[in-house]
Formats: sequence, C-alpha cells, structure tokens
Amino acid sequence: MDAGSAKDEDATTASLKAEIYDPATNSFSPAGSNAFPRLYHNVQLLLPDGTVALTGGNPDQGVFENHIEIYQPSYLFNADGSLATRPRIAAGAPGSITYAQSFTVPTPDAANIASVVLMKAGSVTHSIDMDQRYVGLTFTGGQTSGSLTVTGPPDSNIAPPERVPTPRYIIQRKHVTESPLPLRKEMHIH
Repeated sequence: MDAGSAKDEDATTASLKAEIYDPATNSFSPAGSNAFPRLYHNVQLLLPDGTVALTGGNPDQGVFENHIEIYQPSYLFNADGSLATRPRIAAGAPGSITYAQSFTVPTPDAANIASVVLMKAGSVTHSIDMDQRYVGLTFTGGQTSGSLTVTGPPDSNIAPPERVPTPRYIIQRKHVTESPLPLRKEMHIH
C-alpha cells in the first residue's frame, strides 16, 4: 500500500495507488487504488485474514481523515471474482511453540499447502510498522496425512518471544483507559 504526497500534506498530490512487492524479482506491480488520500499520521495494517486496513491521514492541517478502507488483495479471490478457498488450521494446533523444535499443524488442506509462516500482528504509526514480523517456516508431510510437521524458527533473533502483559486498567475521572491489547502471533498456511 502506498501513502503520502509529493508536496507536504497536499491531498491533490497524494498517491492513491496500491502496489505489491515481489521479492523474487525485486519489483512492484500495480494492485488497485484507495479512495482517500492517506497523508501524515496514516496507517496501513495487515489483518489476520490477509486484507489490509487503511486508516487515518490528515488531508488538511488539523483535520483528520475518518474513513477506513479495507484493501482485499487479488489472491484472496478466484478468477471469476468469488472468494478463493483458504487453507484451514484444524483443532489441535499448538498454542505455543519452541525454537527449532518440530510441531504438528492439523489441516484438512495439507496436500495443497505451499508455505507456512508465523505472522506477528502489527503496530503501525506514521505509515511504518516496525513491529510486524513475517517468519517463513519449513515443513514436511501433507500428502495424505491431514497434518504438517513444521519446524519452529531457529532463535529469538528471527522471532522474538512474545511477552503478553497482564492488562491493567487506569481509572480516571469521567473515562476509563485500557492498556494496549496483548499482541499475538497468527499462524498462516498458504
């Protein structure tokens, strides 16, 4: 997703074009456009279902864009426009994993899986997400077994451990503020 403008916070010079990066060819390809300029203070956040939320921005100084857009990449759809069948993780997948250790992922779609990744939920500000993490994992099995044997990431340099804080509540006069929700890693199979 793209954001920003050629001249300060001038919405008339904003980029509305979405592009998808292909690391294999080190190139970008066009992928549609968003409807609203996303200038300073904008957010593009990858959601667990593979869509991208576009929020925020300030089309004029002191004015903030209040429209939210959801970008749906073409790979979520079949050629006829219907929703593509997504791989599923069945009951019994582990709630936690250990570095460099194998674990089992039950899936009725095991024979058709091309990749397994750990995806950490993002934390975006100013169009930059310094907390999002995509970790490709190796796996075997799947031809007839109904499950995959996946190897966890090698160490904490590749996938830092999750530290889920106990939620705390701060009670102040006339409103309640909740601490940030705990982040969790999502496992995706493609």
